[in-house]
Amino acid sequence: MGKERLTRLSLERDEVHLWFADPAEIHDAALLRAYEALLSAEELERMRQFRFPEHRHVHLVSHALRRVALSRYAEVAPGDWRFTTNLYGRPEIAAPSGVPPLRFNLSHSDDLVVFGVALDQDIGVDVENAAWGAPPRDFARRFFAEREYQDWLAVAPELRHERFFDYWTLKEAYLKARGQGLQLPSTHFAFQLEADGGVDIAFEEWLDDDARDWSFWQFRPGADQHAALAVNGRRSVQHRAVCWRGVPLLDERLFSCEATYST
Repeated sequence: MGKERLTRLSLERDEVHLWFADPAEIHDAALLRAYEALLSAEELERMRQFRFPEHRHVHLVSHALRRVALSRYAEVAPGDWRFTTNLYGRPEIAAPSGVPPLRFNLSHSDDLVVFGVALDQDIGVDVENAAWGAPPRDFARRFFAEREYQDWLAVAPELRHERFFDYWTLKEAYLKARGQGLQLPSTHFAFQLEADGGVDIAFEEWLDDDARDWSFWQFRPGADQHAALAVNGRRSVQHRAVCWRGVPLLDERLFSCEATYST
C-alpha cells in the first residue's frame, strides 16, 4: 500500500480541509500493518518509544492519516512523503519537490485525531478531550490573558469547564499556526468569544501581528471533544472549512462540522 496512488481531491485557496479519525474505530490487524508500512523509520522509532500500547496506537493512526490525507492533494504515494521541522519543531514538507504549497498541522487526543491542510497559508489545529476535566484555577491564571481569565471567571461555575477548553484549544491552534511554540507567551494575546458566536483576537504590540490576518473556528466534533482551527491570510482570502471523517486507506466521508464560534 505504500506505493498506492489515491484519488485526488481539489483544495481551493479559499478552503481549509479538516480530517477527523477515531483511533478506537481502527483495529484491523492488516490495516494497521499497512499504516506501519507508510511511516518512516523515524516515525516508527518514535512510536516504539511510547510506553503504553494505546499511545503507540494513536501515534500510528495520526501519522498514517497525515500521509494519506496529503496524498489526496498531490500525485505522491503516502509512504513517499518526507518531512522536516522548523527551528521550533513544526513539521513541513521536505520532499518530494514540485508538489502544491501544502501547509498542514496535526493534533490528537486519546479518542480523536484531527489533521488540517491548506494551500500556502499557516495553519494550526488543536483537539482536547474535556472529559478529563479542566486544570485548576491557578493554571488558567497563568495560561490565559487577563481578559480571557476575567471572562472565564464571569461565566456561571457550571459553564467554566466548557469555556476553559474553548479558550485553551483556540490559543493552542494559534500558537501552532505561528510555528514558534512557547517562544510566544500565551498571556500576550487574548481571544474574545461573542454571544453571537463570533471570535476575535487581540495582540500585545510586540507580537507584531494583526487580527485582520487570521480566521478562527471552534468545533465540537464529539460530546466531550473541543477542536479549534487557526488559519493565517484572512485579508487575502476568506477561508471556509470542509470536514472529512473516516478511516485512512479504507473509508472517508464528508460530514457537517458547524462551528460553535468562528471569525
